[in-house]
Amino acid sequence: MNVYEVNFQQLKEGSLQRCERVLCIGTFDGVHLGHQKLFNVANEIAKARGYRLCVITFKQHPLRLLSPNDAPKLLTTINEKLQLLSHLGIDECLLVDFDEEIANTDALEFCDIVADTIGVRVLVMGESSSIGKGRSGKATRLLELSRSGKLKADVIVVEPQLLWGEPISSSRIREELLRGRIRVAQKMLGRAYSIRGFSVTGRGLGRQLGFPTLNLHIDEEKLLPRFGVYAGLAEIMPQKLCLPMVANIGSRPTVGGEKTTVEAHFIDAHVNVGHYEEVVLHLFFYLRPERRFSSIGELREQIAKDVDRARRLMWSKVAEGMQKR
Repeated sequence: MNVYEVNFQQLKEGSLQRCERVLCIGTFDGVHLGHQKLFNVANEIAKARGYRLCVITFKQHPLRLLSPNDAPKLLTTINEKLQLLSHLGIDECLLVDFDEEIANTDALEFCDIVADTIGVRVLVMGESSSIGKGRSGKATRLLELSRSGKLKADVIVVEPQLLWGEPISSSRIREELLRGRIRVAQKMLGRAYSIRGFSVTGRGLGRQLGFPTLNLHIDEEKLLPRFGVYAGLAEIMPQKLCLPMVANIGSRPTVGGEKTTVEAHFIDAHVNVGHYEEVVLHLFFYLRPERRFSSIGELREQIAKDVDRARRLMWSKVAEGMQKR
């Protein structure tokens, strides 16, 4: 997948070589199963017509400009999103600055611009999605305009992907994560929720308790799930290692913590991770909420229980995966 960073002015000037394209446009935070359904439909159309599949997404969530107080934390940072998109058969991704100019562009004008400058012949949209100033370009309206010949591109509207009778959406996934319902979020994402960060030096408290931990620096825009303890896998990117782990996300109230921290203990493994090495935590199970313990000894006992439970859960997941082969 080729990635091009452009602003709206560059897009209007035809910064991308013109050819016949199928286009999907959106924030695509989380790249969840609903988004994947959209891309699958677009990919089938592109292959059938011999077009290129292009995705336009944004460097920042549009609400950071339109309503900063309502802008959500992100399920996927830019790098995470691009990595996920690269595995979905997409030919090109235009990473666009969401600025005042694009925010104030009418939906019909936008459709004409991408048709004229980069050769968009088909626009594939989710049933509930909208584009253009004030989100006036609803999918159903653009479909009607396309059928009446008032748009230069065909419009294909894709029905939402459902879970338990309700559409999968980024906001729904965020709500489930903040409730600690990690398995429900996993069903909607089609994968475990992941937190990508870089190893940093901590206070050494885990080591003092007998459970050394890896501390991570996380992008401030990244959504952290409900504070508590999780079981999952730690992927140490430079070393190409994937290890079972138990993670704590929260403020560590028992030891006087104030800042939010993300730390992981490798289960039955001792690995040296260099400073600022990239690590991805894949969260499979929510074990318990964060709490304050009456003593360090009580905290140590609970950590031992958490590690034992996480070990059993991860082994059961391995056994389940082997049975499916």
